[in-house]
Order: sequence, then C-alpha cells, then structure tokens
Amino acid sequence: MSITHIGIFAALLQFRANQGNINPIKAYRHEIMKIAKITGPVTYHRCIKDLNEYGYINYIPKRNRNQKSVIYFIV
Repeated sequence: MSITHIGIFAALLQFRANQGNINPIKAYRHEIMKIAKITGPVTYHRCIKDLNEYGYINYIPKRNRNQKSVIYFIV
C-alpha cells in the first residue's frame, strides 16, 4: 500500500462525507482525482483496483463516461 492508495481512500472518505455519509457513493473518476490531487488516470485505476482487491472498498466501474461509478465502503 502506497501513499497514493491512502490519498485516494482519504479522497473517497471526504467525498462520502460531503454527500452525507451515504453508502454507496456514486462518483466520476475526475471528481475523486481532483480531491486526491492526482493527475494520472492509470494511477487512479491501479489504486482503486488495489483497494478493491484488498477489501477496503467494493468498486463497480461504469464503462460509459456519462455514468458515475459505484463505490461501496466495507463496514
């Protein structure tokens, strides 16, 4: 786990708090990347995939750019 993973997870938590602590959250990639202050979509997808595999989140991507991805927080 790297500092980038932690930054993205913290950005997800901040986004969730701004949405009223709902579970799941629905977000576009660029919304989370802006909060996490990362610019590389490859880095974002690698870290999100890793967080999903590690069991911190359940990530359901949408292949359509006009739809938000769904992210469940494991409680």
